[in-house]
Amino acid sequence: MTETDKQPRSSTTRPAVTASPKGTDGPGKFWVDWFDPRALAVLGLALVALCCIAAIIAFWANNNPAPVAITKPPAGATLNVGGLGNLEGSAAPGALVKVYDGATLLGEARADNTGRWVMAMPASLAPGAHTFRVDASDSANRVTSASLPVTVAGQAAAALPVLTKPDITGPAAGGAYVVGQPLNFAGNATPGSTVRLIGSDGRVLGTTVTGPDGKWNLSIPAALGLGPIFARVTGPDGVNFDSAPINLTINPAATAVPPTPAPIAPVFGVLPGIFSPGNALKDAPAGVKGPAYESVPEISGSAAPNARIRIYDGDKLIGETAADAKGNWTYKFTAPLAAGAHAFTAASVDGANEGPRSVAQAFTIVPAQVAAAAATKTPDAAAVKPAFLGPAAGATVAVGQPIDFTGTAAPGATVQIIGADGKVIGTAIAGPDGKWSFKLPSASAGMGPFIVRVTGADGNAIDSAPLALNIAAAPAAVKPAFLGPAAGANFAVGQPIDFTGTAAPGATVQIIGADGKVIGTAITGPDGKWSFKLPSAAAGMGPFIVRVTGADGKA
Repeated sequence: MTETDKQPRSSTTRPAVTASPKGTDGPGKFWVDWFDPRALAVLGLALVALCCIAAIIAFWANNNPAPVAITKPPAGATLNVGGLGNLEGSAAPGALVKVYDGATLLGEARADNTGRWVMAMPASLAPGAHTFRVDASDSANRVTSASLPVTVAGQAAAALPVLTKPDITGPAAGGAYVVGQPLNFAGNATPGSTVRLIGSDGRVLGTTVTGPDGKWNLSIPAALGLGPIFARVTGPDGVNFDSAPINLTINPAATAVPPTPAPIAPVFGVLPGIFSPGNALKDAPAGVKGPAYESVPEISGSAAPNARIRIYDGDKLIGETAADAKGNWTYKFTAPLAAGAHAFTAASVDGANEGPRSVAQAFTIVPAQVAAAAATKTPDAAAVKPAFLGPAAGATVAVGQPIDFTGTAAPGATVQIIGADGKVIGTAIAGPDGKWSFKLPSASAGMGPFIVRVTGADGNAIDSAPLALNIAAAPAAVKPAFLGPAAGANFAVGQPIDFTGTAAPGATVQIIGADGKVIGTAITGPDGKWSFKLPSAAAGMGPFIVRVTGADGKA
């Protein structure tokens, strides 16, 4: 024990912090008496100061969210159509980033846990200057924004082509052909446009593309009932441009010459055939080409053994039969064949599939009295004066409306329907019963009166009595309109929509969606009102339009 230890301690309060003398607890050592109130006060003040500093830092962080930024592409960059790439940037982790082009929302992205966000630029951006704006919302719904000017380089969308009305330069109107003979059509249209040949029943007979020189060509096989035929070009906006129609005379052939059949799929085995009925009339009436019969109660042919066979007369399905184990088949007609030309074909059927049709077996049915007359005398076609049966004299026909001419002449005679200017507007062949018909596609003012003419073998013409018709101007077109539902009305997907509107009485209206497709049709009542119920609404169907197509083909 040192001398210092032996000295008595003072009765005064001991210090909170004491320095140890050298040589005792060690040089420069301190100790704290934590039970001393002064030490506790100093410790409390230190803790209060630390809490204040933490509160200040938290307040600053809560009121200053991490700003959003665009890091790619750089400001002022030029982007190429087809290679726009991504928009990239930074924001608060987890923030929802919305990207705008001006006022148009392009898309959204979510910042990852590092604050990085990426969004692919839409390929629909048009060439030109753009200013992108991004708004970022963090978890506290605080929004920061940034903008970036860029330029998109590329060619602007090409303007819609200006289409011209097509025409037909060949074959010549009124020409005569036999079934199966190729009809080589040619004409002019807008270069690069698609031309469709349309038959009398609205069926597309063939399609081709106009060359750079504005010329088009298309070959189709001749068939009964094709005409009149016209060429059509449809624009990108759905408007049709139609040529003037032409009429051709198609006669049945002894053996029709159809297009070369396509290769037979193995599932159909053998291409069916049709036998000639036999015992044709020795003396066919004038104008009848090929075999003629007073009646044909049945036809027969060959096919693959036990095959199911469909029988067609032209394009009309007549019935079905089955081949026996040797491949022979017979079909009995349920009713006598009508007088006139027929062209029968057969096709094998395998389940839901139908094979190629056979070569046509063509012949003509003539009434017994006509056949008897032909056997004794073949009259001169000009010996019978032609006449009109319809339309009735003085009938009113609107400009642009078709006219169905019918009449009589010697069986087999070729008749010409002639207008007031002396020009032939159409031809027809009188049938075995002496009747003929011709459909004029479109009436025009000043065409009549009309006559029908037959020219005999001696070159002399015999004309009918004139037929006068009242061809009046077509009534003014009435633009269709919607009455309901109200514009801007909301519908849920799958909910029905009741469309109503107005149009010309009796007009057929088409309701058309945003994709240009017809979603429904309706016929306007005598009060000029129409209605159509769409069973189920779908997203993106609208906006809608209602369309009426006039007699001139214009919508």
